[in-house]
Amino acid sequence: MANYVKWRQVGNLLYLSGTGPKIYGKVGADLSTEQGYEAARATGLEIIAVLKAATGDLSRMKQFVKVLGMVNATPEFTAQPL
Repeated sequence: MANYVKWRQVGNLLYLSGTGPKIYGKVGADLSTEQGYEAARATGLEIIAVLKAATGDLSRMKQFVKVLGMVNATPEFTAQPL
């Protein structure tokens, strides 16, 4: 098994590795829109927890340089913003 690091600081930049909930499947096939929302919410909370662990205090965060989110969905599913 690889050594997984949730974050790494380089200078004054903090890099977070990819994260996701323990919810598996595709929205529109295996998961409802509501279940997809809960998966996204859980992912957001995990990101906040990693930021807090890395900085010790969320008020140290000044800005975000890049945020990338992906939704594992069927080609027919078009409600990703939800």
